[in-house]
Amino acid sequence: MITEETVKEAFKKASKGRSKKPAVVEFRKDLDANCNALADIINQGKVAEHVRYLRLKRKNNNGKWRDIDAPTFLTLVLQHVWLLLTKPLYMAKETGIARNCIEGRGILSDDIDTGLLKPMRRLFYDDRQYTHLVLIDERKCYEHTTVKAYRKGMKLIGADRTLTDFGEAVGFVRGILPIGTPTSPLMHHIAVLPFDHWAKENYPEAIRYADNVFIPVRSLEEGE
Repeated sequence: MITEETVKEAFKKASKGRSKKPAVVEFRKDLDANCNALADIINQGKVAEHVRYLRLKRKNNNGKWRDIDAPTFLTLVLQHVWLLLTKPLYMAKETGIARNCIEGRGILSDDIDTGLLKPMRRLFYDDRQYTHLVLIDERKCYEHTTVKAYRKGMKLIGADRTLTDFGEAVGFVRGILPIGTPTSPLMHHIAVLPFDHWAKENYPEAIRYADNVFIPVRSLEEGE
């Protein structure tokens, strides 16, 4: 059962950097009642009826326009509820290979084991037993993350069907993970968790940053 307090915590996360947005201001006016109502919606299994995405156009840094699916603020709160429930399950089953969008594992993290640049430098300059590096780039990783793969990963982390359905409802748009939502990175992590387990078992020093995988090997033959 989802409590009002869980929704309040999700509201705080969803409203970060958006405190002056009209939707946030309106939601905050009657915060207790709104959080309680949203908790009821989730507990009654009616999430899909309240999820909305706006189709927007945004210009990339290279000047090209692209269509994006932007969640409404209510949908954003629902996404953060799902994150609060799901992330502990994922962290209990993940391998340490994944780096992006996980606290303490950013590009500039000081942690020699769980960061990105420092472990990469160690592999190149200190661990001289590795002579080659296998690079894997998963093309259009969000677009190619299927609902089936997500649901398989959710089963692997021990999530029940209710939580899995909840995530599918708030996180997928027309069967595709949208770019820029808070749920997409974790959903991608969950979908590729079987690969991460395989990589950790066979290549303990492997690193994956979103759709980029780095696997150090001791010979060209091992990399093949």
